[in-house]
Amino acid sequence: AGVWGTNVSWLADANDDVSSSLEVDFYAGYAKEFGDFGVDVGLLQYTYPGSYPHGFNNPNTLEGYVGVSWKFVSFKYSQSFTDLFGTEDSKGSQYLDLSVAYEVVDGLTLDAHYGRQRITGPAKSYADWKVGATYNFKGFDIGLHYVDTDLKDKDELDADARYILSISKSF
Repeated sequence: AGVWGTNVSWLADANDDVSSSLEVDFYAGYAKEFGDFGVDVGLLQYTYPGSYPHGFNNPNTLEGYVGVSWKFVSFKYSQSFTDLFGTEDSKGSQYLDLSVAYEVVDGLTLDAHYGRQRITGPAKSYADWKVGATYNFKGFDIGLHYVDTDLKDKDELDADARYILSISKSF
């Protein structure tokens, strides 16, 4: 169980009358390992506190997931129980996630991800991917990854390919 938060601009970018610039996610689940195999089930509630103009579809999203893993490979299936991030008529959308994280030397992990977002309703489905490495240094995870998608309107959606440098610490 946990809470995660960040600032966002995509809602205000979509409509000047939106006051939300915060995303707060609440999540809970259960994970269990059986030797080299693992299972993970849970719920995620994405919330965007703020005010929205009349007719703006609420972006808050409730999603459930089931995941399985074997050694360094994992697969997760997610499904939305509400409209997906404000996309009209998208309840029941699904996300498929295949990921690999392989430690090549102590503290250095090569990782890759391929995802497929299946959106119900009028919105277009798409694929995304990520490849890179993460290094654990004194309890901090430092990552460098290349991310991209097969969206056709990348420039319009600010979804062009990019490199991402990240530093994180889990408690």
